Amino acid sequence: RGIRVRGRAEDAEGAPQAHLALQATLQADARAFPAPQTFYVLRCGADGAFAHPARFAAGRYAVRAPDGAVSVEPAEFALSAEEPAKVLTFKITRAAAGEVISGRIVDDSGRPVAQAIVQAAPAPGFRGGAMFVTAGKDGRFEVERKDADLDGPMTLSADRAGYERASTSAPVRWGARDVELVMRKGGVVEVLVLDGDHGRPLEDYGLRCFPTPETSRLLVFDTARLREAGRHADGLCVVPGVTRGSYWLIVEPLGEDRHASAPHRFEVSDSGAPRQVIAVFRSVARTVRVRKSNGAPVAGTAVELLRRVSADRQVDLETKVASIGSFAMNGGSCALRVTEGRTDEMGSLVLRGPPRESLFLRVLGPGHQPLVREVTFDVEHDLEVVVAAGATFSGKIGPPELLPQLHARDGLGRRTGEDEKPGVSLRFAGDPSREFPPAREAPPLGADGSFRLEGAPPGEWEVLLHVSTATSGRAITVGRVTLTDGEHLRRDYDLPYLVKGSVEGTVTLDGAPLEGALISFFGRLGAPLSDQRVHLQNVRCDAQGRYRAALMPGDYRATIQRKSGQKYAARVVASDALRVAAGASAVHDVALRTSKLTLRVTASDGATPLEGIRLELNGPLPDWSISTGTTSSEGVVVLDDVQAGTFVVNTWPRSLATDEARAELVRSGKDPKASMVEVGAIRVTPPESSATIALPPSSGY
Repeated sequence: RGIRVRGRAEDAEGAPQAHLALQATLQADARAFPAPQTFYVLRCGADGAFAHPARFAAGRYAVRAPDGAVSVEPAEFALSAEEPAKVLTFKITRAAAGEVISGRIVDDSGRPVAQAIVQAAPAPGFRGGAMFVTAGKDGRFEVERKDADLDGPMTLSADRAGYERASTSAPVRWGARDVELVMRKGGVVEVLVLDGDHGRPLEDYGLRCFPTPETSRLLVFDTARLREAGRHADGLCVVPGVTRGSYWLIVEPLGEDRHASAPHRFEVSDSGAPRQVIAVFRSVARTVRVRKSNGAPVAGTAVELLRRVSADRQVDLETKVASIGSFAMNGGSCALRVTEGRTDEMGSLVLRGPPRESLFLRVLGPGHQPLVREVTFDVEHDLEVVVAAGATFSGKIGPPELLPQLHARDGLGRRTGEDEKPGVSLRFAGDPSREFPPAREAPPLGADGSFRLEGAPPGEWEVLLHVSTATSGRAITVGRVTLTDGEHLRRDYDLPYLVKGSVEGTVTLDGAPLEGALISFFGRLGAPLSDQRVHLQNVRCDAQGRYRAALMPGDYRATIQRKSGQKYAARVVASDALRVAAGASAVHDVALRTSKLTLRVTASDGATPLEGIRLELNGPLPDWSISTGTTSSEGVVVLDDVQAGTFVVNTWPRSLATDEARAELVRSGKDPKASMVEVGAIRVTPPESSATIALPPSSGY
């Protein structure tokens, strides 16, 4: 079942585009039936032809070319279940000369490093996001400038497992060729694993060896994988590709009778590292019995057995917990989960853990106040844990018409996950970082809006309503309570001022509807919650530019991102504000008008044109700013498609005019943006606007 796909990639003149890897992604809103695969790579041969071996699911696909192509046309294609095969032709437009940075990656012996990931990021003081490309088998790479705003210099770095990160010593200008990044190849580390119970080699194991936060790498997800799994004669394993720095080493015995070793830290210097000797021990079983102070067993409470990373790191209720596989992704700033479970009806649970080290038992509830206790598993007698009852807080959220709205994720384009269901939690009034239970563990609301929290610590708390819509922080503070140990407090919350209103309208640009544009709303809730921010993002407009959204009552401003080729252009803020009333309907058309803007920049004398000046135009919040290119020898810079409105103009002072000067300011710990000089304000009106800007004497010009 499925459709065969083949075809060819060529340029505008029909010349084949060899060795491209076109990425085709099945769009979630256009699938004809559940598909086992949604992402395909169309690999072009020397003649530009491709023929994918798998059968494609029917539906609509988006196409992009990450390896040096500016655009692919068509950017989408559709497959019907009725057609057995599809032949496609893609037109590829490559970056023009001067819009790429190219070079190669080599090791310290001059040999090419294949498949290294190259990151290009704007140099300090310049705006824009990072871009990533993968070097070829010959180590060569090419970074294309897709964003017109990225006209400043770039800093390049390269990463690959088994090599040290390499970076350019100075920012690189667009158009640079033959940039060379030299990566130092890692050495080998010997690991000897012993059976700690008998002092003899343990031969069957695997291991993980990954950098500590001080030696953090882009590819930590790759270095943290389980490796070298199997039998190792005499317990000895040689680990290749370990670069200089500090590392964690974890040994995982094969079999069920032993736990993994505790994280072992070691250093690799210029001369390498000594042999690492790790002992692992047979697990010990202990029964945990949880009861209240009156002797009553606590059934169904969650129990975690944790291992700290090092002796100087304590474990408490706020400590993040990770499995061995995700430990490296948390930078080691967490506790390792040894095992976990829930007590039975007698309040009992059997846990297995490693002996001869301090472990931490977290008993989390529900039904009591959480606690942490340091334990060891050197003996097999029962662990008795007595917990405080804590406070119980219950109630109901209303009105009824609000409840289904709390489940809706308007505009986000994905379904609500189990961990995103609306619920209630508490945030300690004196410490905003302390929540009960943690936000992701907040029990979901009942069908009637009811909630119940058991075992809450005493004190003064803010009541948080977690909603599944895209609000700032996804939690709204709806009240404040004081809880007392052992008592039950009930409080209902009637929140008619959160019942959503509906908004619809049309988005146009210079009178023409914006098909496929994304409209977002940023603002504040209405009274009595007007101190809380709220937003709703990425509602897609249809072919006629129409949209429909549900918003909580409040005051908003809309932002628009229009589609430009395969990506979306920078966000534009609509000039009109929007007020949404509870349960009401409103029409809000967004009519964007753009202008061609010509700016002439002079020195403070008002006559001398200035070359190489870069300006920043800032509009009203939340996010409306434009960075220009540099002025010509006549002091002129031209911008197309500038949204109509009033902008405050800023520029760099003469002392920070160079890339090097701004980079030095960043190294000193200062924010270059704070050093910009305000020039004045300009008003942009369609269809064309122009202004002469005389920089003030404070700019140094």
